[in-house]
Amino acid sequence: MNILKFSQIVEWTEGVVLGDSMFSESIYSITTDSRKVKQGDLFIAIKGEHFDGNHFVDMALDNGAVAVLSSISHKSPRVITVPDTVKALGKLASGYRDMLDIPVISITGSSGKTTTKDMIFYALNSQCNAYRTEGNFNNEIGMPLTILNSDEEHDVMILEMGMSSLGEIEYLCSIAKPNIGVITNIGTAHLEQLGSQEKIFEAKMEITSFMHEKDILLVNGEDKFLRNLDKDVYQPMIKTFGFSNSCDYFCKNYDYREDSTDICAMIDGLEVNYTIPSLGKHNILNSLAALGVASVLQMDLQKAAKSLIDFQPSKLRMQIEKKDGITIINDSYNANPDSVKSVLSILAEKNNVRRIAILGDMLELGRDSDKYHRQIGECAAHSCDILIGIGMFSDYMREGALEHGMDEGFCYSFRTQEESVTTIKDIMRVGDVVLLKGSRGMAMEKLIDLIF
Repeated sequence: MNILKFSQIVEWTEGVVLGDSMFSESIYSITTDSRKVKQGDLFIAIKGEHFDGNHFVDMALDNGAVAVLSSISHKSPRVITVPDTVKALGKLASGYRDMLDIPVISITGSSGKTTTKDMIFYALNSQCNAYRTEGNFNNEIGMPLTILNSDEEHDVMILEMGMSSLGEIEYLCSIAKPNIGVITNIGTAHLEQLGSQEKIFEAKMEITSFMHEKDILLVNGEDKFLRNLDKDVYQPMIKTFGFSNSCDYFCKNYDYREDSTDICAMIDGLEVNYTIPSLGKHNILNSLAALGVASVLQMDLQKAAKSLIDFQPSKLRMQIEKKDGITIINDSYNANPDSVKSVLSILAEKNNVRRIAILGDMLELGRDSDKYHRQIGECAAHSCDILIGIGMFSDYMREGALEHGMDEGFCYSFRTQEESVTTIKDIMRVGDVVLLKGSRGMAMEKLIDLIF
């Protein structure tokens, strides 16, 4: 991060401090972990689910913290007291963002946020020093910390934004103030909290809250909620990506390899041919969004497209590995109906191999959970040879598959991973392609160690 002064922290957070003796002191980095505090740090005491950072203020001071943000008053002149340290963190990041004269790209959507963020990074980083959210630091704590860890060496910032309720993305955008926004899709993730896809759409569109007419919003032109946005309602200029030639950035054709996809796309009238080391139409869409951003930033599109071959998916996202002659598609980071259907479509196009889908519950779908799991069963019946459902809703998946023609002998349901292991080991054989998918709470990746 760029060096900050103690006085800036006080000003941006509107905090209270004893005297002004520390105002000229410099701050070199920021942490929320008292165990990692070193000389010259600002420690932000955040109250979490299991620990309250306010209890570790003295430890942070002893370890050399120049300043501490705390919601509890303290006798030390190095402690800045604020009502809410999470809100103060946001104010601090907002002030820091205002110092940065670089484009800020924000990505949201029901699924594909992290992959799209990473593809944008690879597309841009070949021609500039791009900076991105690490992992899934996409909430009211992670995103401000991401901004604060950037510095003057970065040319562009790529931020992922998550949400589970209305108002959250608007708050994140009040901090990030993006110039370019990307919405991957409007799906069913967080349906339990928001109640309807219309409300999810409303929440995602908050990304435009702090955008202006000169800014650009890129949206999925295949999504029923996004393809016909009223351009008079929203401030930024709207551009679309998809498979239709009515989109601003569209895929003309594609060809799946064993673990990669060759793509021919039109980006602002220029034909671009490239390869991504991933499968699935959803990943083609993600790559189009990445090249659309590169086009908006007036970068060399051929170079940007070529660099996508180096894209590496984040952990547990479409990771393809071989074990004992079996190909595993590990897409177990998370799941909702749309993302599961997308990855099942990849299995459907696998020819001359036996396809096994091992699917865990999709969580947070609310009162219609049984319906959505039946729909996945229906989709699986047309996409794979064997379905193995795991979790409280696995019976509904099995019912959906049976109702749409899957043979009873190729369709299983289990309550737990442990219960499924013996059956899975008996079923699998060399040459099979096995998909692992489920909500984060199901931790489906653990099956790999149980099976092999």
